[in-house]
Amino acid sequence: MKKKGSKKLAKKSVMKKTAKKTAAPKKVVKAKAAKKQVGSKKSPPTRPVVPLPLTDDALKLAIANVANFGDTDVFPFPIENHWFFDRPSEVIEQLQELRSKGEDAFQYLSVFSSTELINTGYLGFRPATQIEPLWNTCFLAAAIQVAEKVETNRQPRDRVFSYRFEPDTTTGSLFAKVGWKDFHMRGLELAKDFSHVALVDISDFYPRIYHHRLENALKTDCQCDGPVVTFIDRFLSKLNGGNSFGLPVGGPAARILAEAVLTRTDRLIQMRRIEYLRFVDDYIVFGNSEDEIRKAILDISRLLLDNEGLSLNRNKTRLLTSDEYQRQSVLADPSKSDSEDETEKRKFLSIHLRYDPYSPTADEDYEKLADSIREYDVLGLLEKELTKSRVDRFALSQLIKALQFMDEAQRSDAVRTLADNLGNMAPVFATTAIAFRKIKDEIADSAAELFFRRVRELVENRSPLIGASGTLAFAVRVLADDPSPDADITLQEIFSQSMLTPVIEREIVLAMVKRKSRGWISDLKSRYTTLSNPWTIRALLAGSFVLGDEGTHWRKATKKILAPYDVSFLSWLSEKNSGQEWEVPL
Repeated sequence: MKKKGSKKLAKKSVMKKTAKKTAAPKKVVKAKAAKKQVGSKKSPPTRPVVPLPLTDDALKLAIANVANFGDTDVFPFPIENHWFFDRPSEVIEQLQELRSKGEDAFQYLSVFSSTELINTGYLGFRPATQIEPLWNTCFLAAAIQVAEKVETNRQPRDRVFSYRFEPDTTTGSLFAKVGWKDFHMRGLELAKDFSHVALVDISDFYPRIYHHRLENALKTDCQCDGPVVTFIDRFLSKLNGGNSFGLPVGGPAARILAEAVLTRTDRLIQMRRIEYLRFVDDYIVFGNSEDEIRKAILDISRLLLDNEGLSLNRNKTRLLTSDEYQRQSVLADPSKSDSEDETEKRKFLSIHLRYDPYSPTADEDYEKLADSIREYDVLGLLEKELTKSRVDRFALSQLIKALQFMDEAQRSDAVRTLADNLGNMAPVFATTAIAFRKIKDEIADSAAELFFRRVRELVENRSPLIGASGTLAFAVRVLADDPSPDADITLQEIFSQSMLTPVIEREIVLAMVKRKSRGWISDLKSRYTTLSNPWTIRALLAGSFVLGDEGTHWRKATKKILAPYDVSFLSWLSEKNSGQEWEVPL
C-alpha cells in the first residue's frame, strides 16, 4: 500500500516535467526573436547634403550691393561692409562654404540679428532689424533669385513706384531710380483729372506679413523656384524665432519680398477700375466724388484683409478735394502756394540733389548743383522750417542734404542752427548726423564744437530724441569723431547700462577703437570670454590692433577658437593694419 505522501511527490514530479516541456519552446521563441532584432539593426543610409539653393551670380550681386549701398538704410553700416568691399572673392568663398552645409548651415553659423527701435516722428517709433552680415547676404541672394519673376508680375511702373527691380552688376544697384518723390509727383498730375483724393496706408505692413501668404505669392502668383522659396521661408522662421509672420525692416531683400505679397491685391484693385498709385504701403486713391472715394477705400480694405490679412491705418487716412491736395503738397506747383516763403521752398524742393562723386562728370555735376542751390536762401529756409512745432520731414531732409553744396561760412552757420535745434529734429536726427559727419572738417571749429557738445548733452541727459537705440547709434558715431575727452566718459556711461542692445554695444566698441581709447579696449579684452555678441567680438578684433604687442599676443591666442569666417575677417584686418595703424572707417 502506497503512502499518501508518495502520491503527492509523484504529482509534483509530473508537474515539473510538464512545466519544463512547455517552458522550453518559449525560450527558443525568445532567442529567435532576439536573433531577429539583432539581424535587423542596420546603419541608416547617409543622406547626401543638399546645398542651399543660392547661385554664385546672386551671391556676387548681393555682396556688391551690400558693399556699395550698405546692408540697411536705417542703421550705421557695420565694419563687415568694408571687408565685403575690399575682398569680395574671399567673402564669396565663405558664403559658398556656408551654402555647402545645406540644412546644417543654420548650426554652422547662427542667424544672429537685432531688432531695434528707430524714430519715425516726434512720438512715433518703428522696429528695424540688422542681420548677421553673411546670413543677410544669403537672404538677399535668395530674394534676388526670385526678384525678376516678382517684377514681371507687378503692375506698371507708372502705377506702383516702389523698388522696381533693375539690377546693375557693375555697381551692385538693385532698383530703378524712381521713388517716393516720383510717386507724389505722379499723384499731383493725376489729381488734376479728379475732384477728390484720398491718402491711405497699410497699418504695420512689414511686421504683419504672414510667411505662408508670402510663400503662396512667390510660388503661385509669381511662379518662383520652389527650393529658393522654401529657403526664404526657413530663414525667416529662424530669424523670427519660429514666428510665422514679419519681414525684417531696413534691407533690400525684405523690400523685394514685400512687393511680391501685394502683387495679387494690386491686380484685384486694378480689376475693380479703382484709380490709384502705390509706394510700398502708401496709397493715393482718386475719384470724382466722396462716395466714389469711400467705396474705393472700402474695396481696398476688403481685398487686403481677405488676401493678405492686412488692414488700412484709419488714423492716417485723409480725404481731400483735389485742390486741397495740390495746395498742401510740398512738391506741388509753386504757383499754388499760400505764401512767398512756401513758394520759395517748393521751388527749392524741385531740385534733384542726386550727386555721384564717382561719376566721370562728378566735378561738373557738383558745380551745377552748387549753382542751383546758391539761388536760394537755404539758411533762411532752414531757420523757418525749424520754427515750426512739427517740421516737414522731407523738406528738412532736403535742406540738410544741401549743406554739402554750400560755402564754408554758410555751412558753419547752418550747423550752428541745427545744433541749437536738435531737440526739435527727432524725425531727421540720423540724416543730420550723417550730413554733419561729412562736412565736419569743412566748417569753423566753433560750429563743430557746438554740435559735438549738443549731442553729448542729449546722450548724457537721456533725451527721448535719441531714446530709440536705432537713433542713438548715429549719436554714437558722432561721438566717435568728437575730439573732447568728455566723449570717452559719455560713451563709457552708455556702455555700462544694463539691457544694452547688440547694435549699440558694437557701435560703442567701434567708437572707442576710432578714438584710440587703449586702456578701455584692453580692459574689455580681458573680459572677452563674457562677450556673446559676434558683432562686438569683431569690433574688439579691430580694436586689438591699437594695443601693439599686447594685441598681437591676444590675437594669436584667440585665433585658435575663431570660426573660419572670423579668421578670414581677421586676415583682412591684419592686411589693413600692415605697416601702419589703420583708422577704423565709421
